[in-house]
Amino acid sequence: MSAETEKRTQPAYYRRLATRLKNLRKETRWLQSEAASRLGVDTRTYAAYELGRSQPSPYRILTLARMYGVTTDYLLENYADSPETVWVPPTAEDGEKQG
Repeated sequence: MSAETEKRTQPAYYRRLATRLKNLRKETRWLQSEAASRLGVDTRTYAAYELGRSQPSPYRILTLARMYGVTTDYLLENYADSPETVWVPPTAEDGEKQG
């Protein structure tokens, strides 16, 4: 299977996570080997995360979020457009203020 065909058959969240990991790593100016070392994985494993060929475990996702200073929602969800965007559900107190 070609790389292009493989990309098209991956679920959207694989591609989203891969893109975000790559962008975050570049923003921090780390090489893949540096990011891999900080995460405690082999460079090939980290590269596979960035290519969407492999998915990190929940523990690794939490570690990645802490490593890059973002939320796990930012890494995994579609609605968070920036690392600072965090959705907080409304509370009963919010409802009282509106009504």
